[in-house]
Amino acid sequence: MMATVLLIGACAAPVAPQEWVGVSTDADGDHELTVLLNRAGARAFGEYTVGVSTGAFEGTIEDGSVVALLTASPTCTYQFQGAITESALTGSYGPDDCQGGLAGTWTLSRP
Repeated sequence: MMATVLLIGACAAPVAPQEWVGVSTDADGDHELTVLLNRAGARAFGEYTVGVSTGAFEGTIEDGSVVALLTASPTCTYQFQGAITESALTGSYGPDDCQGGLAGTWTLSRP
């Protein structure tokens, strides 16, 4: 019986990523932002696009709290902390290891 449950779980269709749209705001102004998030338990991973630049999102979501590492390039990462509900994803980010990187905020909603 247990093998059947595991087999059914392994064959389940993948869950589509959650899409979020909004703005990233920093000292240079507002920038169009799209985030595609996949979730597996507390783990959250995917990608974000600010203007024409795409980066990786890797972190956790627990009890509505989001903590993530944003990788803009192999030599540029940011720390992100925020909150998520069914309809909003908000938070702030700052350079972790990114020379000249700007701190800012994200404000997103489901399309």
